[in-house]
Formats: sequence, C-alpha cells, structure tokens
Amino acid sequence: MNIELLSPAGEIKSAEAAFQYGADAIYLGLDKFSARSGLSNFTLEDLEKLIAIYGTTKKIYVAINTLIKDNELDDVINMLEELSVAGVTGVIVQDLGVASIVKKHFPNLELHASTQMAVHNKAGAQALKDYGFSRVVLARELSLDEIADISSIGIETEVFIHGALCFGYSGLCLASAMLTGKSANRGTCLYPCRDAYAVNGNNKNSSHVFSMKDMAQNQNVNDLVKAGVASLKIEGRKKNSLYVASVTDYYRKILDGETSKYKLENLNRNIRTIFSRGQTDLYMHNRKNSGVIETDIMGHRGAELSSKAKQVVYKGKTYAELITPMKLEVRDGIQVDVLGAEKPFGFSIEKLLCSDNSNNWKEVFKVGENSLVRILLPRNVPALESKVKIYCSSSADVKQNYQVISDNKEYVLSKYKLSMDCKLLKDKINITAREETTGQVFVFEEALSGLEKANNPQKVEEGVAKAFMQTGGSEFSLKEFVFTNNDNLFLPLSEAKNIRRKTLDAFAIDVKKYREERLARIKQELFVSSKTQPCSNKKIIKIDNVEYLNGFYSQELADIDEICLDLTSISYLDADELALNSDKHKIRLAMPIICRDHEYKSLSKNVKKLLDSGFNKWQITGAWGFEALGQKFGSKISSELDVSADWSFYGFNSIAIKEMADMGITRVCVAPEDDVENIKAIVEKSPIEVELIAYGDIPLFISDNCAYRAYNDGCPEDKSLCKANNKVELLSSHGNEMVLIRNKCRNLVISKKSRNIVAEYKKLASFGLSLRADFLYREYNPEEVNEIWTSL
Repeated sequence: MNIELLSPAGEIKSAEAAFQYGADAIYLGLDKFSARSGLSNFTLEDLEKLIAIYGTTKKIYVAINTLIKDNELDDVINMLEELSVAGVTGVIVQDLGVASIVKKHFPNLELHASTQMAVHNKAGAQALKDYGFSRVVLARELSLDEIADISSIGIETEVFIHGALCFGYSGLCLASAMLTGKSANRGTCLYPCRDAYAVNGNNKNSSHVFSMKDMAQNQNVNDLVKAGVASLKIEGRKKNSLYVASVTDYYRKILDGETSKYKLENLNRNIRTIFSRGQTDLYMHNRKNSGVIETDIMGHRGAELSSKAKQVVYKGKTYAELITPMKLEVRDGIQVDVLGAEKPFGFSIEKLLCSDNSNNWKEVFKVGENSLVRILLPRNVPALESKVKIYCSSSADVKQNYQVISDNKEYVLSKYKLSMDCKLLKDKINITAREETTGQVFVFEEALSGLEKANNPQKVEEGVAKAFMQTGGSEFSLKEFVFTNNDNLFLPLSEAKNIRRKTLDAFAIDVKKYREERLARIKQELFVSSKTQPCSNKKIIKIDNVEYLNGFYSQELADIDEICLDLTSISYLDADELALNSDKHKIRLAMPIICRDHEYKSLSKNVKKLLDSGFNKWQITGAWGFEALGQKFGSKISSELDVSADWSFYGFNSIAIKEMADMGITRVCVAPEDDVENIKAIVEKSPIEVELIAYGDIPLFISDNCAYRAYNDGCPEDKSLCKANNKVELLSSHGNEMVLIRNKCRNLVISKKSRNIVAEYKKLASFGLSLRADFLYREYNPEEVNEIWTSL
C-alpha cells in the first residue's frame, strides 16, 4: 500500500515547499469556507497554477470545512463548480449540506470527511462510508488500535501525525463561539483553550489547563502504515513555508526508511528551532497518557541548547557558557526560560565566543555543533537559575537547509479534456468532441471547397493530428484524437490549425453556456422549498436524571410534549420505570455526543434492550447513531422509528436539513452558536420540525484530555475525584467563569451561568420553533427544575 504524506499549504510558497520536500499531496483553503479563515488563503488563480504545474503527479485537496449558513449556499455551489472544473482531487467537508451537494452534483470530486465531523468510532466511519465518503479524517484522540480497527472497514483513513492540538474534540468545540462570538466551526476561533485560568478561585497560580502540547508521532508513523492508514496528515496551514518544508522532509525520510538516529534528531531539532511547543504522541499507545497538556509554558520555545549553562563574566561582560548541540551564528534567536513566567526572555545573538582546547576565547561569527561557546547576554536578561533551559528559536543555518525554489514559468491549465472525432469530407469538416468530466458533447462543422486528393494520406493524418493536439493557450487538452479521411483528401497544415482555433473558440462559448445552464439547474433543484407543513411549537424537556420529574404534578407532566432522556447517565431500568408512570410515546432516548469504541459495545446493548422494549423515539448526535439503531446512513430510516437530530449533528442550512428529512429524521435542533437570521431562514424552508435550546448548559469543550491530570501532575489516587459530580470552577484571564466537570477520563466544560435565551426565543417562536429546556450536567433538585421550567 502506498501511504500518502499530506502537507498543509496556507500560501503558494508553502505548497511549493511541501512538494519540493516530499509531500504526495497538499490541502489548502480558498478565501471562503475554510476553518483557517484568518489566512490569506488561495485565490482560484493560485489554485489553477498549482494544478497546472503539479496536478499530473501530486494530489490537491481543498478544505470547505466549516458550517455553511443558508445565505452562503449559492457561493458554495459556485466554488464547487470551479473546483470540479479545475481538477482538484477532492474536498474536505464538515457540513452535511455541502456533502450532499458534492455527492449528487460533483461526483468527480472525492468526498473527504473533515476531522470537524468528529468521527471517533467505527460506527461513525461506517456510516460515512455508506453515505459515499471515500475518506474520513479521524479524531486526533484515537489510539492505534482504534485507528487500525476503523481502517479495516474499507474506507480510507487520514490521521494527523504532527502539529497543533485542540483541547476539545474538533467540530464539537463551542467555547470560542459561545464566549467570544467567533466560531471554531466557522473558521474564526480565538483559542480560549490557550488562555490562563484560575482554579477554584486561586488567582495566584493561574494555569493553562486546556493548552495542549503539539502532536509529534515521529517513528509511530511506521505503526500507522502497518495499521492500514491511507494518509498521514501534517497540521499547519497557518505556519510558514520553512515549517512546512522541515516537517515534510522529516516525515518523508522516516517513511522512506531513514534510520540514522543522528540524522533524525537533527531534523527534529530543525523543526523545533522553527516552531515548537512541547511534544506528545497523545494517545497513540496509551489512552491515559497524562503528559499532553502544557500548563506553564506558552508559545514557541525553540530547540533546546542546554539546561546546564553557566552565567560567567568575561572582560566585564556577562555571557552564557554552554556546549551547543547545533550550529550557531551571530543574529540567531535565543530564548531563556524565566522561572514563574509563561513566556521566555528572547534576544538575538550579538556576540559569540568560541573556546579552543587551551581554553582561549575568540570572537567568531559562527560555530559548529558540539562547540563550547559563550553567548553575550543582554543587560536586562534574568539571572540564569540552576537547570534553566536555553533554546535556539531562530537559526540562519536551519533556514539555509530548506531553500524553496519557486516555479515562475508560465502555465496554462487545461480544464477540459476532450476526446475528439474529426471527419474530413469532400465539402466540409465535421468535429465531435466529448468532455471527459461532464460528458458534454460539442459539435463543430465548417464548409470546405476545392480539396484535392492527397499524395500521402498518412502524412495528412499525422499533420492534422499534430495541429489539433497543439491546444496550448486554451483551456482544452486532447486526450484522444481520431481522424477519418475516407476520400484521402489533402488538408493543408495551416488550414488545419485555423480550423482547430475556430473549433476551440466555438467550444469555449459552448462550455460557458453549458456551465451556466448546469449551475442554474443545480440551484433550481436545491433551492426549491421543500416545506410541506408548518413546524409545531412543542415543549420539550431533556434530563439526565429521572428524579428531576418528581417536582412536577401529573397535569404539569401532561403539558410537556416530550421528555428526552440522556442515555449517558440514564439506564435501561430508569427509562423502563419512567415509561410505566408516563406516556411511553412522550419519551425520547438521546445518544451521547461522544461514544468511543470501548464505550460503544455497552451502549449498543442498552439500545437494543430499549428497542426491544418498544422505545421508538430516539435522538442521535452524529452519523454513528444510524449504525447504533441498526440503520444505514444515507438511506431511509425504518418507519417504525422516530429519530431526531441534536445540535451536534449540525443542521446549519436548509440543504443539510432537507438531506436529514430525506433520510427520515423528524426533527432537528439548531446549533447553539447559530444566529436569528440563519435560524429564521432554515425554519422557513424546513420540511421537518426545528427545535431550539432556550435553557440549559452548552458544552464549551468535550474532551478526553484530562485537565485535572495536567494541573495536578497526574491522576489522583482517590478515584472518587473523577466521578461526574466532581466539579472545578475556573476563571479565565478574560473574566469568563466556567465549570470543569470530570466523569472518569472525560472532561466537559460549561459556563458557570446557565444559558437562558427565552427572551430571544419569544422573538423566534413565530417562526414555528419548538422550545427545549436541558437539565444536564449540573445537579438540580426536582423543585428547582419545576420552577425553572415554569418560568420559561
């Protein structure tokens, strides 16, 4: 199996660096709908240049990996048309609406599920395979065994091997959106996970409890190859070309069999010099790895030079004396850790001394590795404490090792590949061409007169073929050319070239018209309203403890249209008992948002019991829920089941919701981060009910990275501290009050104050929304639940 090394490209030079240093493929974003919207990203012209130069030997994927609002769908369709014609290999998507458009209307584009889809179990990967995805980018949190198991089902798996990590599951993180209004799912994340937090009111020891180290799988990539992974992905579209070159080069050499420890250590040191936080292989071989969060250090450190440097005075000036493991020269960047500070003290080398064997010191411009050196320290540098680390954070030598040669030659992208049938007749020439991607057929005819017999028909055929194959300067290329000349006529080469030019000019007009008509048909089909009935204003309560209902009188319970039970905390017996004391048709059972494969077996048994007991109303949180219910994602759900979709399934636009409706989903919950204008747009077009969480606690982070282990240096001996009722209060440096809830090894973070948008809901109620109140994650008493519900 040929493993793909996939590198990031935030700009043209990064793309060139990736290919020059061994990438098989790159992924990039255009100016819209990319999860890295802060970048300049690529223009369509940039992309066409890359395809023209590298498209025959390399693969290029485009990320359209954000949630799409309803008023953006038109632009998305236009973009997909351009990508389809340009010849990109595939698109990486998060939004179900975008996936359905690609599947139905742009089948020449490979459909890849972004890590923003939070595919974290085999059921989820199987569901996407059933739907038509050719590849799934797995959640970063998975272990090698989980990755191997998923890779065995016959869908390509793509796995991150190097780069930045998020504290929460990608695609499920609402922290930035809910705290700042800048959404990670819309490409504008402000990274609250990198903030400092006071723990339980201790402002003196604020800690970066959510700030992850960078992933670095190093030699583990060989294990991933054996596990059947199709693509090894380097994170870093916000990094520069130097970073892309160094990381790509490092993993290329590992995959190609480089085993020299010395060479690999030097290459890894180069990467650290260019950019590095602490490094971790996350949970590749240990699901309870505690060393994944860096609580005390922020940002780029560099490659470590020494933790044994001495501060010495020489000729009246202060120097750091050390043995350098790498080459250094004047103007290289140095950083020194400062005890108690989250950021180091940085400076450029102004003066460099090197010692000879006689302990004589000589001022030099540069030194080789393993040299005993003295680096002049600035006057304001903090004193070098014992074991304080010194780093090289910028190196001229490292930069010199990764020169990127830009290809500035002129190019023409042949967007349309033609198979052409040319017939030379006595009075005309007839040309029929078929375009490879769309199947579109073009016909061109031109009247001819006075054609004479050819002395050498074979030479005529060769000349005409050569003339037509020269399509340079146009958007066409010839894949196949068949020439028929039954009358053995002579056609001058100059005339053949003239006819070729007229033919391609005519085809260009036809192509433009065809594309305009095709786009109009696609949009007409997609934008026809599918609303068949007004949505009802139901009242729904979702709970994770059945005792919460004890505060309601029987008539009050009767007024609730639906009771949704969270199966994360509620057992089969709880549901069965509630069904005896309430109308069973009112009860809906909700799947958890995260269900790793070690949890799935137990859950699926519980689901089967409940199905067998006659519970037919279910709420799913992702595509994997179809598998758990014995259904096939993309096909019609059994009429015996009533299945709704929670917010994490993301019905963010009318096309996504129509796709859900076509599968048989009966209701969808709008995303907590959505806005009034978009909610109104989708409700007006939705053929199924739409609900809104008007009260409750929204998960800001859902994480299998334990913050407790980070700020307490390991797991607690008292395992009761990891029960679901164990909570920690956090205060960010920006004043955000939050609560960290631990349940075994899973962390969930909510705001200290519950969300209550009932006032806004009243404005939205006229749209036809159902109201939902969630009593999850916190501890409530039954009377309190009743009081809050009544107030709503």
